[in-house]
Amino acid sequence: MVRIADARPEDARALAEVHVAAWRETYAGLLPDRALDTLSVPERTALWRRVMEGGGWVIAARDGGRIVGFVSGGPARDGDLPAATGEIVALYLLKAHHGRGHGKALFTAACRRLARDGCRGLALWVLAGNPTRGFYRRRGGTADKAEDDVVAGTRVRAVRYVWPHLPG
Repeated sequence: MVRIADARPEDARALAEVHVAAWRETYAGLLPDRALDTLSVPERTALWRRVMEGGGWVIAARDGGRIVGFVSGGPARDGDLPAATGEIVALYLLKAHHGRGHGKALFTAACRRLARDGCRGLALWVLAGNPTRGFYRRRGGTADKAEDDVVAGTRVRAVRYVWPHLPG
């Protein structure tokens, strides 16, 4: 049974392990192997610890106590979005847990958290080649913008999905 709950700073290493593994699973073929090979669990551990100790939030999916996915967000960073728009900055789930409802549960938990924080709309960015883009479309997201970005030293195309109202 999966349990969705706030992560704590002591979960930073487990979050980092999921982050690195999910990048390698999801972005194989989209990013060069050298970029994926250099991903660092210690660097991501420090990142997630800083996020949580700095007042940011992370919600984790635990299966049998083990973190298998997570979501993090906050106020939208893009200046062209309406006021009170929230953003999902990261949503990662180990591939072995796809199709079990864990991603939907994390997405829903993030929307609830953003609503509690006063957000009314939602935005997120995803790589154009990411095979999980359909997940966001099925939840009512509309692609409204695409931009080139550099991820792990590689130029990629990213697509922004928006929801004028937070999904229920």
